[in-house]
Amino acid sequence: MTLSPMLATLAEAPLQSQLLVYEPKYDGIRALVEITPGGKGRNPMVRLWSRNGNEKTSQFPSIVRALQDTTRGNKGPLILDGEIVALDDQGRPAGFQRLQGRMHLLGAQDVERAERAQPA
Repeated sequence: MTLSPMLATLAEAPLQSQLLVYEPKYDGIRALVEITPGGKGRNPMVRLWSRNGNEKTSQFPSIVRALQDTTRGNKGPLILDGEIVALDDQGRPAGFQRLQGRMHLLGAQDVERAERAQPA
């Protein structure tokens, strides 16, 4: 992947209006998602990339499945820029520390265990 994700920077709000909404900064892993349509009867291909260009697809299978379900039927490729965050028991962002154990997992059994213990 040759794109780079946008990175958060601390700054004053560029516009002051009650009509504007700003995205909160979640503490997680900045990632780009590359989604390629799957064609007739096939799931879309979803790949996750860290801001350093490291592929993270195999470490977050639940995100891959959710994106496949959401984008099934798309006709063209799609790139998403966002933050992978750990979730607490109520589904709210839980902080970067809860993702650290998932960042370098390679074995399928370790990833499955992490999926159950710490959803993202």
